[in-house]
Amino acid sequence: MNWFSSLLLLALVTGASPYHVSRARSRIRLARAPQGEESGPGLRCARSLYGDEQASSLSSPPISIVDYHSVRRKQFLSKATDRDRERLKALHKAKSLVPGSAALAACTGTLIYIAAMKSLAWKFGFAATVGGVASVWQLQVLHDCLHQTFSSSRKLNERLLFGGSIFAFVGYYTYLKFGHVGHHDVVGKNVTVGLGEVFDSPGESLLDADVLFARHRQEVKPEDEGPIWRGEVFSISKYFRDLWRRDANVRNMLIFCFSFPLERLMLGVNDLVTAFRGHDVFFPNKSERFHDLRWRHSTAALIFKLVAVKLWGWSSIAALFVAEISWTLPFHPLAAVLYSNHGGRVIEGGECEPTGSCYFGKFYDFLALNTNLHREHHDYVGVPFHLLGSVPGAREDRPALAELDQITTTHTWWKVNWNAFKGDRWYSCNELVRRE
Repeated sequence: MNWFSSLLLLALVTGASPYHVSRARSRIRLARAPQGEESGPGLRCARSLYGDEQASSLSSPPISIVDYHSVRRKQFLSKATDRDRERLKALHKAKSLVPGSAALAACTGTLIYIAAMKSLAWKFGFAATVGGVASVWQLQVLHDCLHQTFSSSRKLNERLLFGGSIFAFVGYYTYLKFGHVGHHDVVGKNVTVGLGEVFDSPGESLLDADVLFARHRQEVKPEDEGPIWRGEVFSISKYFRDLWRRDANVRNMLIFCFSFPLERLMLGVNDLVTAFRGHDVFFPNKSERFHDLRWRHSTAALIFKLVAVKLWGWSSIAALFVAEISWTLPFHPLAAVLYSNHGGRVIEGGECEPTGSCYFGKFYDFLALNTNLHREHHDYVGVPFHLLGSVPGAREDRPALAELDQITTTHTWWKVNWNAFKGDRWYSCNELVRRE
């Protein structure tokens, strides 16, 4: 039996028994920060449906972020005609099966092609550019599977979410399966979730998994210290984010370009450990089902990686890592999607906008596969990705509101990326959420 067969057998046998865990109690606490304090520089992003007059009336007293997206939907429906309502119902009934299948086939084929390339220069060059686009496409289609907007078959959506995320370094299965629904339950409401609560909470949900990414660039919760490991606070994102300095963009970019890939690399190692041990050591308090699904996916991903190494060598895994991380770094145009989606901005009257979109033209929409229409997605979760540009209020940019934050029409994706590293950003208006 050769080394490949031996490793494969060991991976399957060693992880046969999922880890049984004890449950601990955790609660989501609310945070408070000074009212009226602006949370960051402006972006050429989507702004509120409210006009100036309505925003002022709704914000006196300040409404902060209480059910932000629900308020937006209700405002539209109060003015909608019967034709508008029928159109919205049709959008919710639509599925992304055809365009989603084509996009998933394209991005999976691209990632495999990159992994199989023989020239290292071309391999890593493609991985850092085209590979980043393919990774975003993979995320978007699997995201539709999670929200059941890919197909009418729940079983197909679940299986594709599991299988489609295997062709990656870490992939997006854990984030989507366990932490994205909770994200929608939290964002735009008077609730905050800290980094420590994501890691230490019991049950199956990660509460709001976006916190895991946001903490590298943004403050998340005033009193949040991060996860506790062996009695000590242990968090890569918090440690390196604390090294940032306000308005030191270049310094902050360099720190982020080290900390974010480092954590992704650790997640890859953790996937390997999970496949062999049968439980995820990063989330000790999670349910047995959580650990079982994590083990199953990590084992399947390990098999794919072993096949890739056997066929194309270790550089194939490195290329997948570069593709997955490249689009999150400030040199990549699609990083603006990640940086702008939940910046959180206080506008006139104390109202805060927890979710944003970026509008850089239809070609950018295509490259991002509409992931840049993030506010639209939160407004209408049941609409598939390819129809987000057709929802009420889509691509709406109000100059009158934009001017309050010195936004100009010359803003580009690079300007968005640059502003994200000023060091004064809060995640999703969390500095305004009130304490009970």
